Amino acid sequence: MTIMTHAVMPVRPEGAVHDIADAIATAVPLIDKVTSLAQVGVAFSLTVEDGSVTADITLERGTAGLMGPLASSLGAPGLSYPETGLVRAVGEMGEGRIAVRITAPDVETFPSPHLPAAVAQAFAAGSGRGRAA
Repeated sequence: MTIMTHAVMPVRPEGAVHDIADAIATAVPLIDKVTSLAQVGVAFSLTVEDGSVTADITLERGTAGLMGPLASSLGAPGLSYPETGLVRAVGEMGEGRIAVRITAPDVETFPSPHLPAAVAQAFAAGSGRGRAA
């Protein structure tokens, strides 16, 4: 691994304060959307780091039926079974700068890991956009 040094750019207080205020103002409407999602059984979190965003979406049993359409619309490439009782779709958006992970309980529309082949093939055929993160 090579560690590259970068010249530290001077910070203009007025510009930095304005950018911080803009970032906070942008987050305020997001609070209402996340609260609305939580009320219908969808947990949503964003982790923002320098140059990347990770979106974690967790569906409750009552909203697990959203897994297919949601994964398809976000370009997740397929299903995995990270642990017993869960299905997960993983994908990328925004030229790979946004990683998306969708997790749902193992329900009737997503059979247990003992029968994943047909489900995974059908899912992949309908939502082949995106690539694994």
